[in-house]
Amino acid sequence: LPRVVTMDMGGTSVDVGAVEQGQLPYGMGFTFRDIPLSLPTVAVSSIGAGGGSVAALDASGALTVGPRSAGWVPGPACCDRGGTEPTVTDADLLLGYIDPDHFLGGKFRLKRDRATTAIRERLARPLGQPVEPVAAKIRGRVQQSIADHIRARLGPLVEPAILMAFGGAGPLHACGVAEQLGIRRVVVFPY
Repeated sequence: LPRVVTMDMGGTSVDVGAVEQGQLPYGMGFTFRDIPLSLPTVAVSSIGAGGGSVAALDASGALTVGPRSAGWVPGPACCDRGGTEPTVTDADLLLGYIDPDHFLGGKFRLKRDRATTAIRERLARPLGQPVEPVAAKIRGRVQQSIADHIRARLGPLVEPAILMAFGGAGPLHACGVAEQLGIRRVVVFPY
């Protein structure tokens, strides 16, 4: 494949990279726990835009998403683990992208009512808008942030680029990100 863009979207961040003509780009050095290391590493960059990224209103009343994350504890409101702030996962659930009965292979049931309350109370009511359009704005905002990050880090995309998406939330947002980047082919993996 001539050019592959990778997008690994988990709970707290998105890691992006590229494979050009079958070759991985390498860089020298990275920092691990505040210790600089001079080792060759695959060039990957991250942005705070995962499923647990918190959606909020800034001082001017504009919707922001991330980089702050609810993590797993307290987590997204829909997880019913103490989180009350709306997250990308809450928006995905409300919009029907996640089946509440089959999260984590059916081992964990999500609470739609908790997601609705979080988005309504923290965002929709202050904005004077219905819950579902606000949830769609959260999705759109996180996908725009990811697309902007990919453009900034990897430069102009040359067709035919392929987006490979993985991680817990990557496949949920891959088509939206690909559309913004002009990528026409997305690959996700069954497991």
